[in-house]
Parts: sequence; structure tokens; C-alpha cells
Amino acid sequence: MDTFNIMGVDPGSNNVGVSIFELNNDLEIVKIHTHNIALVVDESNGIHDVVVDRLKKLAFMIRAIYSMYNPTMVAMESSFINPSRLGAVIPLTKSIHVIESIIESVDSYAKIVTIPPGLIKKIFGVKQVGKDVVSEGLIGKSYFNKVTTELSEHEIDAIAITETLLEYIKTTDGMACIKYIDLGE
Repeated sequence: MDTFNIMGVDPGSNNVGVSIFELNNDLEIVKIHTHNIALVVDESNGIHDVVVDRLKKLAFMIRAIYSMYNPTMVAMESSFINPSRLGAVIPLTKSIHVIESIIESVDSYAKIVTIPPGLIKKIFGVKQVGKDVVSEGLIGKSYFNKVTTELSEHEIDAIAITETLLEYIKTTDGMACIKYIDLGE
């Protein structure tokens, strides 16, 4: 069976979730791989902001994951402002920029899309508000049995992002970057 991968990323400045859907020619999920990247660094490395070290670690990890799975397309949650954490938008935006830049440096033909959080929740089929709505929504999915490990909230969000990408691909009759892939048929 020939397969290809798509990737979803839940960006952050402390933790990043990554989900890879391995798909067959009929766009059915064969396997789901997830990664929780904890951006823990030595906070006594000097006078620069610790975010710099976190972003270096993030760049290394995204390069490794992207190279390992070689996804056809990547979706990422877009930057947003959380009124209760106004200072988080700048590190989040920096994280998104690093992820996009690293992927582009590995694959100059990479197709990367960003999706607003509200649209992800809508397509994933969960309420717009609530802390555990995405986790609860995942349990009801038919592919939940393809997840073989306990998941962090960031990996769960990455799965929702990847499913949003998959639904987009299905409803647009295949993106040009996927439609003409030679899968060795």
C-alpha cells in the first residue's frame, strides 16, 4: 500500500504539538504519529531572553521531524490574541515564524497553510469555548484507535489541526500539490 504524510502543528513558545497523518490513496488514515516538543532550556545561559534558546531548540526539532516524515503539506494554527494572556502573542508569532522558516529551508516547495483556531474547532466538530472540548471531541473520532500513546493537550490540538487539513484536502478534491503525486501506482 502506497502512503503519504500530512502534518499538523500546534505552535507555542513553551510546548509545540505535532501530528502526522499517514494517508493512503483514498485519503484514509493509516497511522497517526504525534510528538510533544517541550521547549525546556537552561535559563542561566546568559543575558539574552530565554525565548531565543527555546526557538533554537524548536528549529532543531521541527527540522528533524519534518525530515523524518517528509509531509506533502503542513497546517498550523494561526497566531491569535488571548485577552487573558496578552503577552503570549509575540512569542507565539515568533514560534510560528521559526516553524515556517525551518520547513521552507528544508523544503523550498513546502506547502504550509495557517488556520484560525475557531475554524479548526468548527471543522473538528467541537464547541468554540472550553478547555477540554478538543480532547473530548477526539474520543468520538473513528480513527481514535490509531492513536497508540497517551497524548498531551498539544498533540491533541495538533491532531485537530491535521484533521482540518485533511477535510480541506477532501473537500477541494485534492490540492494540486497532492493530486498529482506519483504514489507508484
